[in-house]
Amino acid sequence: MRLFNRGTQPATIQVDWSTLTLPAKSYKVRDLWANQDLGPQTAASATVEPHGVVLLRRKP
Repeated sequence: MRLFNRGTQPATIQVDWSTLTLPAKSYKVRDLWANQDLGPQTAASATVEPHGVVLLRRKP
C-alpha cells in the first residue's frame, strides 16, 4: 500500500483495513523503504514527508 502526501507539510496518514474491504483484524505491517517491521496493527499509519511516499506491506 502506498501512502502519498502531496502537501507542503508532513502529514500523518491512517488507513483502516475496513476501508480497503479487508477483514477487521491485526496484520503484520512492514515499511518496505525504511526496511523496518512495524509489528501487528489493526490499521496502517505513517507520517509522510511533504511530496513523499511511504510504501507498506501487510501480511496476515
